[in-house]
Parts: sequence; C-alpha cells; structure tokens
Amino acid sequence: MKTSKMADYNVSIDSGDIVMYDSNDIQNIFKCGKRQTYELLNTHGFPSIRIGAKFYVEKNALNRWLTQNQGRQVMTEKY
Repeated sequence: MKTSKMADYNVSIDSGDIVMYDSNDIQNIFKCGKRQTYELLNTHGFPSIRIGAKFYVEKNALNRWLTQNQGRQVMTEKY
C-alpha cells in the first residue's frame, strides 16, 4: 500500500484503487459526448469537483448520486 504525502491527515491510497474519475472517465461511463459530459459535470447537485480547468468525481460520491437519482431526469436540453 502506498501512503500519500498527506499522511498527517491519515490518507492512504492503494495504488490499484480508482478513487476519482476525470471527465474522460465520466464520458465513457455514461456513453455521451463531450458537451453532454460537461453539462452533467456542471449540473447542480452532481458531485463534481473542479480543480483549475479539470473536473473530477469521487467514485463513491458518483455511486451515491446514481442511487439517489435513479429514474430521474437530471439534465434538460436547452433550445
């Protein structure tokens, strides 16, 4: 197990575990285009984190969000 430099905060990350998804991962998971991916990442309530110009989604937060929003329409097209 690899311990991060944030050991003072009791953070440890197993080098084989995926804990964060980036926008490309989200695009592949939801099988949608780049525009729809960024609309989703900017949707109120979606568990995205923006660091600089990049978006990330924590794996467990995405799973919780999917469970809570199952069967709901979360994005609407703008015409």
